[in-house]
Amino acid sequence: MKQFFPIVALVCLASAYSLGQMQGSASQASPPSQSATPSTAQPQASQEADENANKAKAIIADAIKALGGETYLTIRDREQQGRGYGFHAGRPTDSGNVFWSFWEFPDKERVELTKERDIAELYVGGKAWELTYKGARPIDQKDLDDYLRRRKYS
Repeated sequence: MKQFFPIVALVCLASAYSLGQMQGSASQASPPSQSATPSTAQPQASQEADENANKAKAIIADAIKALGGETYLTIRDREQQGRGYGFHAGRPTDSGNVFWSFWEFPDKERVELTKERDIAELYVGGKAWELTYKGARPIDQKDLDDYLRRRKYS
């Protein structure tokens, strides 16, 4: 039985090698036709490009349909709630903070923090305020610039 496995493996390898040799010789026997002129090759390449473009458009249309179709394309506002966590070295640094986020496209956002929702950040256009029980105060320019950069590229 121990000798049977190496023999079967060698037979399989030999048959695969000979099959590859036969296919290689068949492709060498009939070289591609050289009758295609540059004038006929150009429309063929254009046709392939059109087919690829149609496939890409179909994939994008399917993705939009999966996201909600026309509703996804005409969305005007968004509402979220959840928990935010900080991480260091792959581990959470705390138990997380609850938040509520309200967004009105293209550039208005309100984020409410803590369980009591008594701390909020309000972003309107290129300006931002932190809202607390003490009142509203502008957010530092450095923090605002970071937020605006993230919003622009996300």
